[in-house]
Amino acid sequence: MTDHQQKKISFAEQCGCIVLGIIVIIGTFPENDWSFSPGIDFSLCWLYNYLFSNNLALGKHIIFPHGPLAFFMYPLPDNVLLTVTVTSLLKIGLVLNVFCLLIDEKKLIKWIVTGIVAYGFSVIANFNNLLLITILLLYCNYFTSGKKLFKYIAFFLTAFSLYVKAYIAIVSGLLFFSFVLYWLFTLKRIKQALMDCTCLLGLMLILWTLMYGTLSGFPDYCWGMIHLAQDNSSAAAYYPHNNWPFLILFFLLFATIFLINRTRKAGFYLVLIALGLFATWKHGMAREDVFHVQGLFVYVITCLLVFILFQKKKVYLNIALAIATIGVFSVNKKNAVGYYPLEYDVLRADRFFDFVSNFAALKREANRISQKNSAVNVLPEKVRNAIGTATIDIYPWEYSIVAANKLNWQPRVVIQSYASYTSWLDEQNAKHFNSAKAPDYLIWELKKVSADMNGGDMNSIDGRYLLNDEPQTMVELLRNYEYYYSDQKFHIVKKRVRPLSTTSSMVGHMESAWGEWMDVPPVKENLLRAKLNFSKTLFQQLKSFLYKDEQFWIYLKLANGAIHKYRIVPKNAVDGLWINPYVFNTSKSYMVDKIMFQCSMRDKLTDKLAVDWEEIEFPGSPDLALNFFNIHQFTGDSVVFSSINTYEEKAVKDWSDLADILFSTDPFTGSRSHLLEANSYSSTFEVSLDSVDFQNLRIVTDCWIKASNYKLGNTLSLVISLEDANGAIVWRSLPVDEQLIDEGQWNNVNSIVDYTHDVAHRKIKVYVYNMSKQDVLIDDFRVVMLKN
Repeated sequence: MTDHQQKKISFAEQCGCIVLGIIVIIGTFPENDWSFSPGIDFSLCWLYNYLFSNNLALGKHIIFPHGPLAFFMYPLPDNVLLTVTVTSLLKIGLVLNVFCLLIDEKKLIKWIVTGIVAYGFSVIANFNNLLLITILLLYCNYFTSGKKLFKYIAFFLTAFSLYVKAYIAIVSGLLFFSFVLYWLFTLKRIKQALMDCTCLLGLMLILWTLMYGTLSGFPDYCWGMIHLAQDNSSAAAYYPHNNWPFLILFFLLFATIFLINRTRKAGFYLVLIALGLFATWKHGMAREDVFHVQGLFVYVITCLLVFILFQKKKVYLNIALAIATIGVFSVNKKNAVGYYPLEYDVLRADRFFDFVSNFAALKREANRISQKNSAVNVLPEKVRNAIGTATIDIYPWEYSIVAANKLNWQPRVVIQSYASYTSWLDEQNAKHFNSAKAPDYLIWELKKVSADMNGGDMNSIDGRYLLNDEPQTMVELLRNYEYYYSDQKFHIVKKRVRPLSTTSSMVGHMESAWGEWMDVPPVKENLLRAKLNFSKTLFQQLKSFLYKDEQFWIYLKLANGAIHKYRIVPKNAVDGLWINPYVFNTSKSYMVDKIMFQCSMRDKLTDKLAVDWEEIEFPGSPDLALNFFNIHQFTGDSVVFSSINTYEEKAVKDWSDLADILFSTDPFTGSRSHLLEANSYSSTFEVSLDSVDFQNLRIVTDCWIKASNYKLGNTLSLVISLEDANGAIVWRSLPVDEQLIDEGQWNNVNSIVDYTHDVAHRKIKVYVYNMSKQDVLIDDFRVVMLKN
């Protein structure tokens, strides 16, 4: 039987599929957990559920990787019935689509395979996975049957996906694009291609209008999606060690499946999935944490599974190759950041029966848990009362504050600072805070879930400096808001009656290279920013396109000699990196004397950097950048003790005998460095704390490490140990892998311990422990104790 001559699915078979779908729904029912908690991602759960339940139009202007229908991925009690209904329909649709694809097979076989595939996939799938496999199956069923209903349902789900999540929108959009192109080039039907594109656009506009009652905002939303796809590989990437031989084998096995299946069906399917699979690869391997890699893994399974069902020929060989492909990828999957083996409950019917019999109680319990979780973000009563019904927004991302205090939320365009990683996205927030829609108050969370490797409070995600996330927006915040209230957890600024004026002038231009220190111009009272420009080499462009870009960092050398570092995003670094005054937290600021730019694989990139120094003045408001954070003057550290080992002297006080260590003539500074052999300890700093008054201490240590042959594996650590006669009281062993930006170059690595010194007869030890199989070099090893 040829394509477009399939048997028709009978009414009895349709009913059977629905019954089988219900069995799948009951057996793979999701967990009845509809609560939320504070956190970068968890508070988004509240945000999108709140918008849909209360005032969806409030978020019409929002541009973010999550869309207005993102609540389908993590519903709260008010929306759980709708989510369960739609998810259940997708599972029934999965059964029907698989059965339709197997309609020509023997009766028993098609029922068994349909049941196994639909049930098994539903066990590992989330809402997004169900959307994508359904769209794939619909296109395949259209190919084999020619029934237009299949493609029109696929178009509707593609339009729906646009408003769930950018990742799903991009993949489903690429599936649509590939589908239309295939038929355009094979059948030369331009009119049909235009009709299909018009149909999809019309469905998108209809859904937008149903949500917001107007078409206003739709172009900006779509343009924002394009910007969110730009520079993501530089802004949000992790860089774990990959097992490239296994990844290459994965590609070869995947390609082999299509090489041995050179049929019209296989050609159509390869065209259909190629672009979407590439986008999924980029999405998963750019971030490369356990969740993104798992998303890629499930989509690979999706593509292979649907192909086996669709192709039908060489089934056993294809199954064997698919298993091998998935297995090979699984080997490298273990290298993902935060990896842990995922466990799946094969039978979850108890959740369904609990849902049906205890729905009201489950809702009450979820609301109770959410309220308890968000209680940590309750504002002081006097502050809450003072704000009253005035509009507020949260910076940078903790929206559980709104839920905990029942505030009048006025969202900005890009709702979490770290996602404004292009100039256009940053500009949208800047315009918002300079408009009538700007909130009356901005609540700035200080104690965030992400940690600052330098020990401050002005941190974003992934090692970034919060004041660099949105350079244009930060200037508008300084112009339009002033200090109102601050405590250890929250910093609140209030909208000014009239915005301040600003003047901007360029106060210098410097040419430099990666890894070279640059002197900072002496600007006082005003804000000094560095605008970074550099050209991409062909290698960098190809690597960024096919895999992900390099990581880029700025090192700050402070007036006290300390070195702090932050990751930067090139696309908004051109708008200005905040240099002076360097705000560390709401009680401390520093002056930066020098800066250095560092990147991974710098020998493959252009070595020419251009830095334009920009001075921003707020006439009549000197030191505004400090006053905004309620810092009234530059503050430094009270240094209790400081020591540095440059390895140039034969003996250094408080350091173990240098006669016992090996040296190298490849130094960071001076003429030699410490050669730390494999499986050994470095020279050790050791001093008694009895010479130090009882007080709160911050112990900061840093050194420069060059580890040319080091294989990332968390086997090289910087150790701070506080000990008494019985052993370690505090022991912090920090793997330095994330701070080794380029193993072939010198990298600054640091570690911090806060310690309450209130017991006598204790001592501190600091050293590097090399548990790897490679030698590394160490230089300029510093230990500083500060009054905290």
